[in-house]
Amino acid sequence: MTTAKKLEVTSKESSHVNLYVDADEKVKDLVHATIEVRDQENRLAEGFSPVHEKLMHLAVVSNNLQHFDHVHPTFVGKGRFEADIKLPFGGEYTFFSGYQREGMPQEMSVSRQFIGGDASLSCSIDTTLRSQTLEETKVSLSVHRANNDPTNDDSENSESIVRAGEEITIQFSLQQKNSDKPVQDLQQYLGAIGHLIIVKQPDNEEAVLSHDDYMHVHSDSEKADGQIDFTVSFPEAGTYKMWGEFKRNNRSVIPSFGIKVEESY
Repeated sequence: MTTAKKLEVTSKESSHVNLYVDADEKVKDLVHATIEVRDQENRLAEGFSPVHEKLMHLAVVSNNLQHFDHVHPTFVGKGRFEADIKLPFGGEYTFFSGYQREGMPQEMSVSRQFIGGDASLSCSIDTTLRSQTLEETKVSLSVHRANNDPTNDDSENSESIVRAGEEITIQFSLQQKNSDKPVQDLQQYLGAIGHLIIVKQPDNEEAVLSHDDYMHVHSDSEKADGQIDFTVSFPEAGTYKMWGEFKRNNRSVIPSFGIKVEESY
């Protein structure tokens, strides 16, 4: 028999979230989650405004950054949302819930849960991988500075190093798998041609993910010719995992890459 498990919660804004998982804290293909949004007086919040076409965005990230999922919980009334989420292996997970109450700024609440079971076999983040193929789409990544020169991760030249606080452009190039021709059929997804989710790797195994480790960036241009740019500034040094979110043929294309960021000058 399964039980509802309440997760630890923190919030950066004026409300907070209680997130309950109907599970026995073990790995399952799909786990049902109930999310309660409460105000400062702990009352269930009423009245939500859409943010990028949805009332709530829930990003599910394993703390080793080997799993990412972006789902849109269904509003069921009286401050409650429900969603089925994937927890594919054992370990610590962090849930980033984004929403906007009517007349209030956008808010982000963070919840955490440990899931029992076999852990992911891989915990490393490859910061040199710059190309991958996902079904019919080949995706390449490059990094450009303000002068539009691409960085070279294999170079020892200090000018190629990405540094904290530096504004850069992260460019995704999407091509047809078999012809290498630029993809011309990208669809709008949640109000933009592309989204980029960035999460900083915890400093050690005991550290937890927080609001400050999470970034959500929208594409710079509304029209796509196979190249989609994102303007990014990493707040501090460390290793980051990035997930692009694009849409083709009504299906999601979600490439992932790692990047190392050095200390600022």
